[in-house]
Amino acid sequence: ATLALAIGANSTIFSFVDAVLLKPLPYPDGDRLVQLRERNVRQGEEGTALVAPVRLEEWNRGNQTLEGITGSYFENFTDTSGTLPSRVEGQRVAPRFFRVLGTAPLAGRTFTDAEEIDGGPAAVVISYGFWQERFGGDLRAVGQTLRLNGGSFPVVGIMPASFRWPTAATQVWMPTRAPASLLAVREARFYDAVARLRPGVTLARAQADLDRVQQQLARDYPKSDEGWSTRVTELKEEQIGGVRRSLWILFGAVGFVLCIACANIACLMLAQGARRERELSIRFGLGAERRQVIGQLFAEGLLLALLGALAGLPLAYGGTLALAKLAGNEIPR
Repeated sequence: ATLALAIGANSTIFSFVDAVLLKPLPYPDGDRLVQLRERNVRQGEEGTALVAPVRLEEWNRGNQTLEGITGSYFENFTDTSGTLPSRVEGQRVAPRFFRVLGTAPLAGRTFTDAEEIDGGPAAVVISYGFWQERFGGDLRAVGQTLRLNGGSFPVVGIMPASFRWPTAATQVWMPTRAPASLLAVREARFYDAVARLRPGVTLARAQADLDRVQQQLARDYPKSDEGWSTRVTELKEEQIGGVRRSLWILFGAVGFVLCIACANIACLMLAQGARRERELSIRFGLGAERRQVIGQLFAEGLLLALLGALAGLPLAYGGTLALAKLAGNEIPR
């Protein structure tokens, strides 16, 4: 029972450490994905802001270290495709969104260049969960039409279950298709921007490159861009930075509990061995070899460890589900 509790607790917490801290992001070459922010030089980190659409496009054209820059923002849609209207959680995405993240669709395709610009054809990409819920997993969903916010949008693609940008709650993705009037407003900052580093490019080099681009924009547009710089951070670190220390401390704590449990079990086995001194003496007296006695004691210890591990597995499984239900919304990834 002592082993089962200690192993169950350790396995539960390690499951969270592994999922949040150790596993790479669920995108091809996810370690090359970075998050971009605008930053007010005078206010420092307190002045960090989202990225304006016009600046996102200017950074994308002017940089030399990134394969592409894109962005997204949250928007609720009213779906009137069925008999009753329902709320759909979605993301409006900037050009190059799926190309930057690099995940191929499960079925169909992602947006074309024409669909990403103002006045282009309507299109929507749906999540795996939404596909299962709305279309029952039927691949013929590609080509079907959704009525969102009063407009008709053909489903052009279905993303795999692993694609959950920015969270698992996202159901649909639609192009922003920013009009020229919006691109002229340099103070309109609302994109959660992400970019992909070119192979071999370091974070520091990308930061210096974007700073160079932004300095040129400050000279070209002093009224809106002067006093602003850029901030480049690893996307994974940006997502988990707030919980990294807490999870490692928690994992260290349960690891210490496991050490205490093992020490207690060792003391119990030593006490049991002292009680068996007469039995072991008789075995030696009857001709048992030392290796045979040691082998028997080792087998007993191994059996105890296996039983403790087996009993700990259901505790770990139940503990992981319970912790995910209680704290899943507060823990990223």
